[in-house]
Amino acid sequence: MKRVRSICLFILVTLPLGVIASEFPYRSEYPDVKTIELSELRAMMTEVDIVDVRSKLEFDVLHVKGAKHITLSNKGFENKVKKLISNSKAIVFYCNGITCRKSYVAAQRAMAVGVNNVVAFDGGVFSWAEVYPQDSILLGATLDDKNKIISNDKFDEHLLEPSDFKEQASNSETLVVDVRDPIQRDILIFTNVGSRNIPIERFESFLKTQSKDQKIMIYDAVGKQVQWLQYILEGQGYSNYYFMKDGVEGFVEAGLQ
Repeated sequence: MKRVRSICLFILVTLPLGVIASEFPYRSEYPDVKTIELSELRAMMTEVDIVDVRSKLEFDVLHVKGAKHITLSNKGFENKVKKLISNSKAIVFYCNGITCRKSYVAAQRAMAVGVNNVVAFDGGVFSWAEVYPQDSILLGATLDDKNKIISNDKFDEHLLEPSDFKEQASNSETLVVDVRDPIQRDILIFTNVGSRNIPIERFESFLKTQSKDQKIMIYDAVGKQVQWLQYILEGQGYSNYYFMKDGVEGFVEAGLQ
């Protein structure tokens, strides 16, 4: 752990504060959380326990090779982290990237229960996959080509404003799918077009029963989970699919309910 702490101290001392603030906007909000940079984590990845704290969907789509999965939302998060202490390794938490707070929160929660040999890799999984695809797992296999990471432009090609989504969803030949968990369905939309309720964990198997020529329109709670579902759709050869921007929350805010 001394090496990790010295690395973090070196980073914070040598980088101008303005650079840190612009590249890592949340570091200043978590001054008690030590951080580690991309190349340093790669150099010592076998010497630490790397922990992915994101959802199961996100982890299953893309994660750091060899990473353990302990989702931050799990009620047993602290106990599971404490069990790693026996390995006598430093623990490195990561999430999606510089705009994700989960790696910092995970480190704070660990420290709150006495697990102090922790740092956050706040560069996130996408920066890792971009530089070290051979040490990244995409849909269960080694990422042999970083170009398999879906770009923002590719995602935007399949993203519709709520009003446009509503108009196209009214077509009787279109399959409309609500991927929210049951507890999120306090607001129901598209009931008149027979929207199918397919939770995330059943989405992949559901697609296998559908025609790849079928137009599929998918929405979630706030427009975040659908980005990960795009990998599953592309992986199964679908191309005629669309997502609703900002999910049900965007639909309601647009006054379309």
